[in-house]
Amino acid sequence: MRLLRHIAYIKNKPFAFTETGVENNDSQPEWWTRTLMKAIEDMPVAYVLVWRNKDRSHFFGPWPGCVSEDDFRAFAASPQIRMESDIAGIYER
Repeated sequence: MRLLRHIAYIKNKPFAFTETGVENNDSQPEWWTRTLMKAIEDMPVAYVLVWRNKDRSHFFGPWPGCVSEDDFRAFAASPQIRMESDIAGIYER
């Protein structure tokens, strides 16, 4: 993350963390708060993009009823995190 931040700074570009997640995460119920949050805290990340969910047998993000659903809710409730619904309409005229 420090290297990506440095490259973005040198190139005067936004710093984003894209295509992340844990494939078929059924063994790390606290991945969102213990791994992803730790990776981005204190970093000037413009946005984080979780890779796609194809279906319940191939996924990277949470879905209702998955093992990390509650942890994702805790992650999303963090003051550092803004979801799309939090910023929708800000730039609309």
